[in-house]
Amino acid sequence: MNTALAVTRILMAAILTLWLPAACATGARKTPAPQSTTVTTDLAAYLTIQSILDKDGATIDYDNLMRIHQAMVRCPRPIAQMDQLLHQLIHKRNQNPRVDQMILIFAAEIIGHSPYAVPNAQELLESILAQDGRINEWVISFVADAIHAYAYDLPNGDILVDSMEAKLAQVRSMDRSQEEYFGFHFLPPPKSDFIREYINGIGERRIRQQERNRYYAMINNGLTESQIETALKFLTINGAPGSGEKCPLLMQCLIRNRDHLPF
Repeated sequence: MNTALAVTRILMAAILTLWLPAACATGARKTPAPQSTTVTTDLAAYLTIQSILDKDGATIDYDNLMRIHQAMVRCPRPIAQMDQLLHQLIHKRNQNPRVDQMILIFAAEIIGHSPYAVPNAQELLESILAQDGRINEWVISFVADAIHAYAYDLPNGDILVDSMEAKLAQVRSMDRSQEEYFGFHFLPPPKSDFIREYINGIGERRIRQQERNRYYAMINNGLTESQIETALKFLTINGAPGSGEKCPLLMQCLIRNRDHLPF
């Protein structure tokens, strides 16, 4: 296991240790969900979000996921048929495992931090936990936060917490040492065919993960995807600046020679 993954898992465990007791303890202090709403629901927001969800069949891409997230968290009024929209979102998929987990994370966050009661909130959170194969400690930490943060009573919240703890124990018991690590962050996957093909074409998983992590480190430090692509293509053709030696690991070579590239 690489150091970044080990540290991240330790942090997730620490977060869950703090959140799980809080999720158990706050149910009695929450507001009962209103039996009827006195605020007009936002039909326009519903139609906008539904039109995005209707695209691309069973899948959703990163950009549309972000649009839905922003539309839901910024809407000043309750969105019509919110539970139906969230149910559809939870069951959307993305071929990138990290973005696939972000779908579940964003759904949990939208529920937990909604200023209005979400119909069938508990069932939706249970549905997130039921997404076997997509669940890890990262996702569960956001479900825990949603249960803790949700301002309204979950009638069977104790059962939900028990289910979450059982799912966490199941996840922690799995041997994930051979799984591909895509990171625990919300940065977009590269759109560049050149960058994607380079990373995906690296045969050794450990090296592939390192180069992917270097890409995101550069994005985090202010380089744009276009700048990275231009630099990688330059290194592919010209080799390392000064020596002209071939760069076997392009991301590593870019980081080492960033200040010596002729642009």
